[in-house]
Amino acid sequence: MVWRAGGGGPIRRCIGSTGNLHSYTYQSQDTAITGTSMSVETRELAHSPIPIFRAGTPPVQARQAPGFCSTSPGAFYKIITPPMNSPRGEPVSLPPFERDWDEDVVRIVCISDTHSRHDALLRDPSLLPAGDVLIHAGDFTTTGTLPQMENFRDFLRALPYAHKVVVAGNHDITLHEDFYEEIGEERFHKNRPDGPYFPASIRRMFRALESEANVSYLENESLELLGLTFWGTPWTPEYGCWAFNYQPEGDFCRELYDSVPANTDILITHGPPSGVGDLTVKGIRAGCPVLLHQVRERIRPRLHVFGHIHEGFGAYQDERGQHYLNASTSTIQYRPINPPVVLDVPLDRRLPIRWVSVPALEVTHLDLSDGPPRSHPVVGDAFPSSLPSLALFPRSRSCHTSGSESRGRECGRVEERIRTGAGRAG
Repeated sequence: MVWRAGGGGPIRRCIGSTGNLHSYTYQSQDTAITGTSMSVETRELAHSPIPIFRAGTPPVQARQAPGFCSTSPGAFYKIITPPMNSPRGEPVSLPPFERDWDEDVVRIVCISDTHSRHDALLRDPSLLPAGDVLIHAGDFTTTGTLPQMENFRDFLRALPYAHKVVVAGNHDITLHEDFYEEIGEERFHKNRPDGPYFPASIRRMFRALESEANVSYLENESLELLGLTFWGTPWTPEYGCWAFNYQPEGDFCRELYDSVPANTDILITHGPPSGVGDLTVKGIRAGCPVLLHQVRERIRPRLHVFGHIHEGFGAYQDERGQHYLNASTSTIQYRPINPPVVLDVPLDRRLPIRWVSVPALEVTHLDLSDGPPRSHPVVGDAFPSSLPSLALFPRSRSCHTSGSESRGRECGRVEERIRTGAGRAG
């Protein structure tokens, strides 16, 4: 559903207040949208950061792209995700899958980083492969507002998978209670008419999905399911000042990954290990070296699933045969077009996993024997390496986003409270 928000006048006339707007220019990589460049301006509106596109020169030929309409050059558009209901208003529900895979394997379908755009999977059921278990590796919202959380809840309810396993991500901020109360509410939701939100209530809503829809929300915990052991966590190395962030190689992350059982079959973390699917478009390695060491030397899961770095989407295998998957559904432009990844995990641990959606996806082979590859920072700003909305919100003076002090005092206090047990383990 596309709404034309106005003509070539100022942004203020199109969407109201322009407070906290951020603008940047990038070269379009979307083959459905032609043209040399376009200016993109976004801000947090009713449910999520809504893209506002202003055609550049030459004008963008938007009529070829699903979800766009074409009018005069310079027009602005806001793209509104339709509600996840049928024309009569009933919640969408998909029919059960017909099982056509072996009985001695568990078929797993993996997605991540849908950022409140997962409704597209329901509007076209052919995009949802059949399976026993769906894994979502976090960032199912943009900033964890209550409408976004309720939308994701309804999405999970509608899915026909026998089991759904979910971890949160750094954008799902209302699931990290300490962060939200100390930083997140003020920074992200201060001016929302329906805020503030109550993280404890949202967490209860997610926990209730276990009985309602066979959804298992994992937060630093294990799950036995269909003969396999899953372990999941939302925590990632600092990446700006967001929820569930820790200092790389600090005590918190060492204690966290030390707690993962060594017999884990499927490890789910929101963020990647260092050197695997973690390279941003700016040439920075955003993964965790402690996590990589634990995966290779101690945990040795049959599969490590993560997301977070959209650019790293794909399947990986290191020189020891360890399997990794960056399941990010969204691209760097936050278009949810990366397909769900499907694999079969035999119940017999002596047998290897089988990529069902590969070789179409292909597997990248890595040699990590000398440690993870290094960062190679890119000069300039050809593309943003993080969600544009990061720059949309007021940033406290003590909450930096670059350099050796990128954690900032406020984020550091949240981590210390959780590590020492002084606060809730959001």
